[in-house]
Amino acid sequence: MKSSRAIARTVPLVLALLAPLAAHATLTAVTQDGGAMVSDSVLNVTWADVASPSGLTWSPTAATGSVQAWIASLNAEDYGGFNDWTLATGDGTFTAGSTNCTNNWAPNSSHFGCGASTSTTNNQLDNLFINELGNVAGDGITITGPFTHLSTTTNYWSSSPFSGGSTWQFDTSFGYEFGAGTANGGEGLAVRAGQVSTVPLPASAWLLLGGLGLIGVLARARPGAPMTV
Repeated sequence: MKSSRAIARTVPLVLALLAPLAAHATLTAVTQDGGAMVSDSVLNVTWADVASPSGLTWSPTAATGSVQAWIASLNAEDYGGFNDWTLATGDGTFTAGSTNCTNNWAPNSSHFGCGASTSTTNNQLDNLFINELGNVAGDGITITGPFTHLSTTTNYWSSSPFSGGSTWQFDTSFGYEFGAGTANGGEGLAVRAGQVSTVPLPASAWLLLGGLGLIGVLARARPGAPMTV
């Protein structure tokens, strides 16, 4: 039947058109228990989309005014329904030969790192800013995706010590990491393992369902209208 053949040709066409949209839906904004979050399907983590105080220090004892104390406050209030928030990791990745990195002074010292990290466990900050959001290493961070509280003009503390009493920070103004003294000021970006279980369907999924629904409508013969062969 002609209509059946047309539908058979339409189904793979719709799926092919919508597949790229679904493939790029790696970061999804979610609200749960009053907490704004971003579910990350690439790193299999959830980010807390909340602004931290500025000027936070880094302290292994969660001293007052430290980024660890801020993380502890999120866990105390069960932000988003969770109490296992931590700081993201960083490792000072440097990609040799990167024009954007070479034009800055970061690569001239082992104290700095600039590049696109391939380790999803050792450098969550770099993977988020460069690999997932699509910013360029060595440039200022301008793409924030579904985040509403992601600063483009601050230094985010990582959980990863560098050496000599310093810890890796990600500088969003210049798009690279550097080993900052723990008394330096910075902000926090909280993350937890695993994606939010109540992730809503992204726009691409709704488009896919809509396309499949349209195909279902086309598959039905109009009342009283015979199917032609």
